Amino acid sequence: KLAASLGASFALSPIDPVGFVEECKRRGLVAIPSAFSSNECWDLQRRGVPLIKLFHASTISPAILKSMLDVGPLASLNILPSGGVSPENVEAWWSAGAAVVGMGSNLVGKDIAISPGSEQLEAAVSQWKATQRHIAKNVFDKAAKRAESLELKQQQQPPSSTLTTSSTTSTSATSTKSSTSTTPLSAMLPSTSNVSKLPKAEARAKIQDTLKSLRRAGVLAILRAKGSPEVAIARAEELVSMGCRAIEVTMDSTDWPQVLGEMRRRLPTDVVVGLGTVMDDTVCDLRLAAALGASFALSPIDPTGFLEECERYGLLGIPSGFSSVECWNLHLRGAAIIKLFHASTISPAILSATLDVSPLAAMNILPSGGVDPGNVEAWWTAGAPVVGMGSNLVGKDIAVFPESAEFEAASLQWKTSGRAIAQSVFQRANARAARLGL
Repeated sequence: KLAASLGASFALSPIDPVGFVEECKRRGLVAIPSAFSSNECWDLQRRGVPLIKLFHASTISPAILKSMLDVGPLASLNILPSGGVSPENVEAWWSAGAAVVGMGSNLVGKDIAISPGSEQLEAAVSQWKATQRHIAKNVFDKAAKRAESLELKQQQQPPSSTLTTSSTTSTSATSTKSSTSTTPLSAMLPSTSNVSKLPKAEARAKIQDTLKSLRRAGVLAILRAKGSPEVAIARAEELVSMGCRAIEVTMDSTDWPQVLGEMRRRLPTDVVVGLGTVMDDTVCDLRLAAALGASFALSPIDPTGFLEECERYGLLGIPSGFSSVECWNLHLRGAAIIKLFHASTISPAILSATLDVSPLAAMNILPSGGVDPGNVEAWWTAGAPVVGMGSNLVGKDIAVFPESAEFEAASLQWKTSGRAIAQSVFQRANARAARLGL
């Protein structure tokens, strides 16, 4: 109340204080509470928070933030990194998708934090005058140019056309290029009327069977197929021919129902397929996923009602957690396996140390985001029964449309090196399964 009366427009916190967001709304202030994991950030957005402080930003990197915001629905988050942002890396954070960044003494000077009359103050003032003032001016000049550039881009954007969606395709990425098939997507979707809720015992038995299949696979190949559905389906078949035994198609893929359904129809029955990037507003599509042949579903957060809806249809629900508290709470709620997202913010050694705490060893953890062909075995050794890998395993060409320069370059990379790398990963995964008797 006092801050508002003094002219404040916003308020920040290094935590999420009790009543903070509500009090800010009452006073007309923009509330900027802090979060770290994707779950924490999404929960704040659910509560109507328009801007979230990522604290302490130095524990991650701009590349990790970009990777998180590249997960379709998470791009709607407005993130303010603070703590670890510096004049040298500010542009990297902007490029990663940060709406705004926070900087303290490395921008405004250290003299304001020192009492008058001390030697430290004189040295800090001298430093401000000698170098930091110029550094700060340079940062603000960059920010002004960025604002001008963003304003110009908005002016150059054509008016958006009105899009109509149906409940079954609202979660699909729509393409500006048509698929080679002229059949309407709605005509290819199976009826969900014959997909009934399973008795609990039957559903749980089916879920345990899927968990065993994922353990046996060791690697979950993630298709974020924003290009041609046909290219994605063909890639799935190619991966299976190399020894892949588990594939996920994300909901922000182009025509994901077509990709998921065709994968299930074309792939051997011992290969499990599932749906990824399920969010709060797409939990309702899990019934369709089950009708299309999915055995599991994943999310980069813990969507409302997700685990319960998965169990109704015998799907193995894999929500995300990050901290030991988040993961344990999901475990207590019945999550048979938990996606560790974004895994690159920690290391296999940290996962191993976590699971070495006896009760926590009961958790099944699936690291995703930051797992690559070079460190997959380290994650297995750390205790992960299965890991998730995207473009660094399945290729980048499935994310762009054919007949583009980007597609040609990515396709060439797949043929010259990516294919061999993927084959090596699946060979190691199958050798591990045989060694463990899975």
